[in-house]
Amino acid sequence: MFVVVVVVVVVVVVVAIVVVVVVIVVVVVVLVVVVVIVVVVVVVVVVVVIVVVVVVLVVVIVVVVVIVVVVVVVVVDVGWNELLISSLAFQSTVSSDCIVLARGLHIYHSNAHQLNFGLIFDRILAELVYKMRDLAMDRTELGCLRAIVLFNPGTLYTVYCC
Repeated sequence: MFVVVVVVVVVVVVVAIVVVVVVIVVVVVVLVVVVVIVVVVVVVVVVVVIVVVVVVLVVVIVVVVVIVVVVVVVVVDVGWNELLISSLAFQSTVSSDCIVLARGLHIYHSNAHQLNFGLIFDRILAELVYKMRDLAMDRTELGCLRAIVLFNPGTLYTVYCC
């Protein structure tokens, strides 16, 4: 009978050890599966966040570019005539009593009155060309004047006349 009791005890201990090992293996497998799932979820979340950030940055860049283009178009549209007149006046400072439209193309006082824009001709000469000539304006100063006109249209007359 003693041998039977020892065999039963050994079998119970072996079964208990097997059950404990199986439980440990199952727990380890479950933990590995959970860790893999967590890692996959974290990687997916990081990828989604990166994609969202890139999309937001692209949208912001496109919006900024559109705003800059619209502002430039509006500013140039508002002040284009003053920019053109300031350039004509500057290139006319080297000639006497005429407006230089292009190289070799001059408009003189008599031609301007015959073409019915003598008043504008006289104003450009008196208010711009003569004053630019008296100030001995150079290209750098003309560039500064054009920047003022570009970013504050309607001031060319005020800058020179007042």
